[in-house]
Amino acid sequence: MTEQPADITDEERREALLEDSPEEAAARAPGVVETGNEAVDEVIRSLESLDAVPVDEHVALFEKAHEQLRATLSGAGDDAS
Repeated sequence: MTEQPADITDEERREALLEDSPEEAAARAPGVVETGNEAVDEVIRSLESLDAVPVDEHVALFEKAHEQLRATLSGAGDDAS
């Protein structure tokens, strides 16, 4: 595993994670989750700021995320030949 400087950008971190094995990537950035599916990754990113949202708004955010994930899953394979 390669050490990274503290001032590394998010994009540089993503590039480094792509080069790592899954174990190395998890050890380097345990909070970063990427699935490879942009729609799913966007939903995950939308939940990263959950700590800044009042608890009474969490259910609505989870319901929206769930709806988006269901829509993505229902369309899975539509563009496959």
